[in-house]
Amino acid sequence: MWIPFPTKLYNGLERFQRWMQASTREVQQLILAHGKIFGEEGLVLLKNKHLLNLYRGRRAFVLGNGPSLNEVDIHRLSGELLFTVNDFGSHPAVRTIQPTIHCFADPNYFKYPDNFRPVFLRVLDNLPNTIYVMPTIARAVVQELGLFPEERSYYCRLVGSMGHHQLMHVDLTKPILGAQTVSHLALAVAIYTGCNPIYLMGMDMSWLAHPNKQIHFSSVYEADAKPIHINANLDYCDHIESGVLVFQGFRALKRAADARGQQIYNASSGGFLDVFPRIPFETALQPIPQVSAGITR
Repeated sequence: MWIPFPTKLYNGLERFQRWMQASTREVQQLILAHGKIFGEEGLVLLKNKHLLNLYRGRRAFVLGNGPSLNEVDIHRLSGELLFTVNDFGSHPAVRTIQPTIHCFADPNYFKYPDNFRPVFLRVLDNLPNTIYVMPTIARAVVQELGLFPEERSYYCRLVGSMGHHQLMHVDLTKPILGAQTVSHLALAVAIYTGCNPIYLMGMDMSWLAHPNKQIHFSSVYEADAKPIHINANLDYCDHIESGVLVFQGFRALKRAADARGQQIYNASSGGFLDVFPRIPFETALQPIPQVSAGITR
C-alpha cells in the first residue's frame, strides 16, 4: 500500500519521538539504579543516610493540604509522627501537633523566594524543631537567605518524574524520581524513614474538579504569597494529563512501599485518591499491635 510522503515523514518523526522519550527514561532509570552523585552534592545526599529507617516500624501520618483536613480534629495527632508540606504552617493546629518532617518540592518556591517569604517565615516560626526536606536546587537559596537551620535541612536529588515509571527505589542518598506533587516527596521520605503503617490525610486530589483554582484547608493558605500564575494558560486536557502523572506517581510509591513491607492507607475524608486502601480516621488512631516492623532496605 502506497503511503504519501508527508504521512511517512510524520509517522517516522512520531516513532523517533517515542524512541527518544523511551531512551531518556531508560537513562534516568540507569542513573537512579546505579548512579551516585560525587563532589559536594554527593556529600549533601550522603547526609540523608541519617534518615534511613529513623522511624522504623512507627506509625506516621502524611498530611496534604486539602479541604478534607477540616472534616477531622487533627489536634488529636499531637504526639504522632507527622509529615507536612508547603504552607501547613498556616494551619491553626500547627503549634499543637508539631510536624516531625516538613517538605517542599515545587521549584517555584526557590526560584521566586521573595514571593513565598511569608510562607517560609511562618513555617520556620511555627515548626521550631522540625526537619526540612527539599530538592537540591533549593540549597543555594536556603543558604543564601538563611531560610532554615543547616543541621535540620536535608536535600533530595530529583530526576525525571515518578509518573513516568512503573518501578521506584527510594534511596535518598542517590537521585530519586522527581515529585509531580509535594505529597509524592513527603510520602517518599516517610517510606525511606521506615514508617509503618503510613496514613494519608488531606490528600483530596480534587483539582480536576476545580481547574485553575487553588483549593486548600483554608483561605489563608498562601494568601500573603505573591501569585506566580504558571498554570493560568493550561486547558482542561493539560490538567488531566498532569493528574494522570500524579496518580501514576502514587502507584510507583505504593509499589516501593510494598517491596519494603510497608503499608499505606488513605485516611482522608473523601477526595479522589483511590490508589491506597481507605481507612477511617478513627481506625487509624487505634493502638497498633506490637508486630515485626517488616521493613527491608
